[in-house]
Amino acid sequence: MDREQEQAYRLSARRRAMNLLARREHTRRELFQKLKTRLKVEAVPGASESDDVNDAAAVSEKPDALINQVLDQLESDGLLSEARFIESYVTARKNKGYGPLYIRHQLKSRDVAEAGAHFVADVDNAQWLDALLLLIGKRLSFALFPQRATQDYMRLQRFVLSRGYSVAQWLQAEQLYQAGSAKSR
Repeated sequence: MDREQEQAYRLSARRRAMNLLARREHTRRELFQKLKTRLKVEAVPGASESDDVNDAAAVSEKPDALINQVLDQLESDGLLSEARFIESYVTARKNKGYGPLYIRHQLKSRDVAEAGAHFVADVDNAQWLDALLLLIGKRLSFALFPQRATQDYMRLQRFVLSRGYSVAQWLQAEQLYQAGSAKSR
């Protein structure tokens, strides 16, 4: 790649990255992978198939370095932020009814486990409980809370636990939900 091609590649990578970031927050790794797959390297003029294998490796490493430079610039401009990604991801998942265990697992698969775990832990237990009560309320609509050891109770419990809430949170929500329905009678 000559200097002019590098500049065009950087500009294209920045535009694509900004278009992706306009839709939602991304981690650096996600954005790198998306840019790498979406941006094609143009053939280097004058290169033949008989060139050394090391030259081919250098050409394939060059776009990675250019993408990293673009991502560094986006971070320094404040357009790419892992902290913002974590905050928006946790908020969105919590609003969809997912619990802290599920969210931590998902963040770990996105390589932001440590920072994400701290953010999830910083969310107040009362907020998780409110989200759980809202989830149970939506699931039951106007029905009463099912009696223990019934099939409906077990089904609801499995649903809540599969959403990433702990057994302790489930038991606490059960008590609050039943106490709230007893007061409304």
